[in-house]
Amino acid sequence: MKNRSSSQIPKKSLGRRILPALCSITGLVLLLSVIALLLPSVLPKFTDYEVYTVVSGSMEPVIPIGSMVITEPVEPEYLEKRDIIAYSSNGTVVIHRVKNNNPFEGRLVTKGDANEQDDIEPVIYANVIGKVIYHFRYLGDIETYLTTTAGKIYVLLVIACGIMFQILAAELRK
Repeated sequence: MKNRSSSQIPKKSLGRRILPALCSITGLVLLLSVIALLLPSVLPKFTDYEVYTVVSGSMEPVIPIGSMVITEPVEPEYLEKRDIIAYSSNGTVVIHRVKNNNPFEGRLVTKGDANEQDDIEPVIYANVIGKVIYHFRYLGDIETYLTTTAGKIYVLLVIACGIMFQILAAELRK
């Protein structure tokens, strides 16, 4: 029996092993990229955390427009000066910084970092949604795009390509 070095392996058998592996890896990368892209917006929804997209520049430069913020529930009386919170105001969610907490009145004075003055209306405790614990630049814009029809089609196409690469890899191994 002769010993063959790797340089003596016929090219055909080398290609029969590499091409299926490349297809399998490509398919796996495509599928994992979809999971990684959707995970930040989906995972918090299975917990008490909430996810929001920043649409105004009132918290710039700390939290730019298009960022995704994740909030956790908090007892408003424990909020401190400089905490960033999400609260409901006239049907919209606002992300601003706490300037003053008045537990006796059950109100917070807030201000956007980019704003010159404090917010006109104090935030009553009942309107506090949570405290911002993370913010990710650009992920809010990506999440917003993925909720459009074109974004959903894009995700489905990437998933389909990933599956097709996996099927092709299995066929090439036969």
